Amino acid sequence: MVFTVDPNAGAFAVLQNKKQPGRDLAEEQAKSKQSDDRRADDGAVSVADHLKGDATGLESVRASLGHAASALEVASIAAGKVADLLSQLQEKAERGLDPDLDKSARAALNEAFATERDLINDVIRDADFEGVNAVKRGGQAITALTSANGRRAVEIPPQDLALSGEKVTLKPDQGLETVTAAADALEAIVASRANVSKAQAVFEGGGESISAQQSFITKLSDTIDAGVGNLVEPSLEKETANLQALQVKQALGVQTLPIANQRPQAILSLLK
Repeated sequence: MVFTVDPNAGAFAVLQNKKQPGRDLAEEQAKSKQSDDRRADDGAVSVADHLKGDATGLESVRASLGHAASALEVASIAAGKVADLLSQLQEKAERGLDPDLDKSARAALNEAFATERDLINDVIRDADFEGVNAVKRGGQAITALTSANGRRAVEIPPQDLALSGEKVTLKPDQGLETVTAAADALEAIVASRANVSKAQAVFEGGGESISAQQSFITKLSDTIDAGVGNLVEPSLEKETANLQALQVKQALGVQTLPIANQRPQAILSLLK
């Protein structure tokens, strides 16, 4: 009696043919964190999309705060320069109080005074950042969004630091031609320095507010990004696990064929 062993080649071929399409499908699912055909039914993905919208809104807030911070930095630098110029002008005005200055010395001192005095308005004119100048006469307030819906904002009021203005009372034509003129100029300069110091404090406070908002927005954005990752990554991990399970199943299927075919061989050996 002759026994034949069926190697089950047909089944093996079918298994091999099914193997590659299955792997391709699983790999495609693993690569897709939020597939379009499951978006409507996947609650985690829906929440993730909502959080991503929040993150986009926060980017607008971040950009607005960054613009305000830059405009404020320019204004602060200008205010500091005006303060320095006023300090130098005060020194010259105090020297102009000396009644013993001869005519030529007073003329030279007055010329140097006028040069530094006029620099104040030059500084003010150049303190512009993308159309925002918070230190000129009639200047713009520095504003920034602090919420994605635009309902909250921080605003730093402008500070007029131009000559003969609200803060700097020194006039564009004031000089040191005489002791009396020097005394008048000195009085205006002392008052102006006090006012500019207050303006600098306003800018400093505004800078602290903007910096605090930037820090908050950064932390909030990082938290949202982490939340999106926590929602989406489990889906990716699940698809990856499914892929690995399928690969193991396919490998076991291939190994089962020779094991099954060993049984007829064992029976055949007993009958020999």
